[in-house]
Amino acid sequence: DNDGRTPFSYAAQQGQTVVAEFLLETGKIDPDIQDNDGRTPFSYAAQQGRTVVAEYLLKSGKIDPDIKDNYGQTPIFYAAQRGHTAVVEFLLKIEFLFKSGKIDPESKDNHGRTPFSYAAWYGQTEVVEFLFKSGKINPELKDNTGQTPFSYAAWGGQTEVVEFLLKSEKIDAASRDNHQSTPLTIAAQFGHKEIIELLLQTGKVDLEAKDNDGETSIFCAAFAGHTEVV
Repeated sequence: DNDGRTPFSYAAQQGQTVVAEFLLETGKIDPDIQDNDGRTPFSYAAQQGRTVVAEYLLKSGKIDPDIKDNYGQTPIFYAAQRGHTAVVEFLLKIEFLFKSGKIDPESKDNHGRTPFSYAAWYGQTEVVEFLFKSGKINPELKDNTGQTPFSYAAWGGQTEVVEFLLKSEKIDAASRDNHQSTPLTIAAQFGHKEIIELLLQTGKVDLEAKDNDGETSIFCAAFAGHTEVV
């Protein structure tokens, strides 16, 4: 169609396993064909949490489950963003279950961000916990702006994720990005009071820490009009 997508792509997205199987068995389609955004049918199946279709495609051995799209994102990115823990778990196990290649759970997109970073930002706590406990990722990997997944959780106001990561004691609660902003500064800027309280309770953050503009967390909160935070 105008988006460069095929019937097979839509069948995978909608979880139509019988249709997908029929089309694949004809031998007349490219199961890894990429649309205008560089996305594959498997990418859409992962995004929608279509575990049955995903399992069928992986078992077929006819797809590459780690193809990057135009944004540098692989299927596991989309599963993580949407909170499809079962798909994420499945993907990390495929090298043992099928002959479909390996998945890089620390793959970085064009912004230098990982699936874990997006899961933290969107508050997908179950995915965050699974990836963290899998031991296959570095939860402190920074993106092109120097921000960690924890910073994004603070930015997104994801209290459950922030609380989980703080309890792990493996996170630098005062990490600085390229602008020298900290998770506390970011949380203050967006008025996330509960996260600010959690950060202060750690005793590991500095209220007076300044970014490259010389602004503290209190300044950021005041400037943004978050009276309840100030």
